[in-house]
Parts: sequence; structure tokens; C-alpha cells
Amino acid sequence: MVDKMKMRKLEMIQSCGKLWRKLTVLKGVQCLLNHNK
Repeated sequence: MVDKMKMRKLEMIQSCGKLWRKLTVLKGVQCLLNHNK
């Protein structure tokens, strides 16, 4: 179960990374902060 959560978090971080490159660093940080809630 913990591994599944870790995988999901990694996927979120990766998708945030894609946004990061397309948009701005600020948007990427906002994306990560939203997922950490």
C-alpha cells in the first residue's frame, strides 16, 4: 500500500515536471504544493 502511494506521488511529481517545462517554475511549484495537500 505504501509503495502504491509512493508510485502515485512519483507520477504526480513527473506530471508536475512536464507542466514545469511547459509553463513557469512558479506554476510547477504551485502544482506540487497542490498535490502535497
